[in-house]
Amino acid sequence: MRAQVVDVARDTVKGTAKGTAKGTVNGAVNGAVNGAVEDAVEDAVKEAVEGAVRNAVEDIPGNTAGDTVGNTVGDTAGELCDQLVLGGFGPFYGTPCGILARLYSAAEERASLLTVAREDNAVGMAAGAVLAGRHPVVLMQNSGLGQSVNAIASLVTPYRLGMLFVVSLRGVDPDPTQENLVMGRLTEPLLHGLGVEAATFDPQGDVAAQVAWAAGVVRGQGRPAALLIPPAAFGWRA
Repeated sequence: MRAQVVDVARDTVKGTAKGTAKGTVNGAVNGAVNGAVEDAVEDAVKEAVEGAVRNAVEDIPGNTAGDTVGNTVGDTAGELCDQLVLGGFGPFYGTPCGILARLYSAAEERASLLTVAREDNAVGMAAGAVLAGRHPVVLMQNSGLGQSVNAIASLVTPYRLGMLFVVSLRGVDPDPTQENLVMGRLTEPLLHGLGVEAATFDPQGDVAAQVAWAAGVVRGQGRPAALLIPPAAFGWRA
């Protein structure tokens, strides 16, 4: 009788151990297989998405990423951003614009640019930064300059709030879009009328010297200044 009990117990333990071991092995195998499959799927999806994004970016009108000219102007945008930071400018506020896209990206990465939906609101935030002892930069399209006239005329200019406007020149060659032509003609006269000293950025020129001019006006004289960015300066094209 005892021998029979021992045999039953041994068979039970053996069966249980075998089942447990089998389950453990199967679980480990399934886990490894599932993990490998999930990793493979994740890698494939990631590669597909990155490829789609690259293709989409290359197809965007005005984008020259990947070619020699695009790399050169991209470096110019990055250099301008770096020189502005080195020149003591900041914080950076901006409303997205295609012409300023490369500079905008550089400022997001290197200067923690804050996106603001309306240009006049960005000017108001920059005014607060001036009162806190900073030398802010506001990136905008020239159509947004029109949106900001009252804020500049009634706040920035009369109270000598030194800030730098980086303004893209839509509506000037090589930008033929009809809706931008009038503002293209008015940008410089408008800035002059607002009492904002302006200079057109030369991507082939000495970037540090151009930033030094802006620093002289904004930091040295405590007055607003504008750096005007031609359409092709950073690689934009119609």
